[in-house]
Amino acid sequence: MNETGVLSALQYSPDTTLLHRFDPRAKFAFFLSYSALLFSSASLAATIGYGLIAVVLLVFAKFDPIRLWHSVKGIAALLLVMDAVQIVSHPGGNVIAAWNGMAVTTGGIETAARLTCRWLSFYFVVLLMFATTSPARQIEALRKLSTPLGRAGNRWEAFVFMLTIAVLYIPYLIEDAKRIVQARKARGTRPAFWNVPAWGKEAMNLLVPITIGIYRRADVLSAAIEARGYRPGCPRTEYEPLRFGAKDTALVVAACLLPLVGLVVQ
Repeated sequence: MNETGVLSALQYSPDTTLLHRFDPRAKFAFFLSYSALLFSSASLAATIGYGLIAVVLLVFAKFDPIRLWHSVKGIAALLLVMDAVQIVSHPGGNVIAAWNGMAVTTGGIETAARLTCRWLSFYFVVLLMFATTSPARQIEALRKLSTPLGRAGNRWEAFVFMLTIAVLYIPYLIEDAKRIVQARKARGTRPAFWNVPAWGKEAMNLLVPITIGIYRRADVLSAAIEARGYRPGCPRTEYEPLRFGAKDTALVVAACLLPLVGLVVQ
């Protein structure tokens, strides 16, 4: 599979670092607390400080910097558009330049910088969650966390299972689409840039094999699930059961203390 891009960066990277050994439930607690702290920060300095925490965690997780750079390039265009909107629409601060009713202010630049740092930090933490936790452990952690809701009559385990399967199969579907596009290019079927009807036909020709591939993968997956006797909500054994240790308790305590740190900083 392609090793560059946003989706490829969200794949699991096996390793033996401390972040890999944390219980996924403790990671979820830290992720929620850190995200709440990050998006509630009102100053640029505090946001940069929270971002440095994410960068340090990436270093400890031994995340490949080349892979990180390629993944950040995938969202750079979206961040630039958001920053441009903030710079010309924010009314606060001193006016640096004005043109045709729009003004660039110091407040707009600070808001854009805070927005960029905030979303990059959030993206880095999401990368850590996926890169240091295998899909099987993520599913098991979400299943255990949703057990109290399941006892109340809600079918949360089935929802968690379907959501996880969807997330896991998106990179494969995109890889199938890239493979089909490359095959059609090799056959010389790429239409001219200005030929809009031909591009519509090309999209339909791409949609048909992708849809067939989706049904084929779903058929194989359903057969595999049925062969293993999986039933949502039924008790089942675990090859590697999750164990909540002292380090996981320390991480949950740190997650609970993060909001207090944010109040002190602000």
